[in-house]
Amino acid sequence: MATVYHRDDSGAPTFAFSSSGTNIAHFAALKTILKACLVSGYGSKAAAGWVLIAEGERHLVLRNGSASGYVCFTSVAGTSHVTIYLASTFTGMAGDVMTGAGLKTGTGANGSSFQHRLWIPVLAWASASTTWYVLADEKTFYFQGGGGSFLFEFSTSDIGAMNPLYVGEDSQGNF
Repeated sequence: MATVYHRDDSGAPTFAFSSSGTNIAHFAALKTILKACLVSGYGSKAAAGWVLIAEGERHLVLRNGSASGYVCFTSVAGTSHVTIYLASTFTGMAGDVMTGAGLKTGTGANGSSFQHRLWIPVLAWASASTTWYVLADEKTFYFQGGGGSFLFEFSTSDIGAMNPLYVGEDSQGNF
């Protein structure tokens, strides 16, 4: 059964805010939210059952509870984007990108060469104008975050940017 995690929950994770769109504080906020919801839980909410595999200032690697796959979030230095990588195994890190069998950067099926990216500069803009929620179980999660004076936006030069974000298994157990 999926659990809904929300910014307004009792004991929800807190993090630093920054009005700098490319500030590492926004990526740190994303990591704090995902780890609290998926890995450790908070308040009276149990974790969704994911496992923390690796973490650095500019990367976060998680494995779902059914061990069908790994996801790596990599903050793209000097930008307001996080690139999302998937793999069926984890063999380590090459800088801030995981290595493993079947590593995919999430390029679009429509022939686009842009990587799947999450645009995050408003995620930790200001406490009064930022929100997020996660819907998750041990196999899959759905993340939605936003803030500032707008909730959804992406650069036209990064068509692969996405918000909201879905990561996990499909109905046949494929990650």
